[in-house]
Amino acid sequence: MAIGTKTLTGGGASAAVVAADANRDHIVIQLQSAHPTYFGFGETAVTLQGASLIAVGDSLEAYGVKARGAINAIATGNAVLGYETMEGLELNT
Repeated sequence: MAIGTKTLTGGGASAAVVAADANRDHIVIQLQSAHPTYFGFGETAVTLQGASLIAVGDSLEAYGVKARGAINAIATGNAVLGYETMEGLELNT
C-alpha cells in the first residue's frame, strides 16, 4: 500500500496529488489543514468546481477508473493532503 502527503501551494495552479497508476483500484485522500481543496480526476482541478474537501479531516474515496487516473487538486491556501492507496480505509470523525 502506498501512503503519502502532498502540500499544495495556495493560490497556485492545479497540481498533481498522485500520478496515474493502472494498478490502483482505490484511494483515500484526507484534508489535513484548514484550506478548502478542489479536485480534478483525470483533468485539471478548478477552484469552486467538482469534488472538494472543506474542513480538516474531510476525506474522499475514489474507486476503479477514477482511482487509476491522475488526481489533481487546487487549494485556497497551503493545503496538506494525506493519502492511502490500494487498500480500503474508512475514516471516522
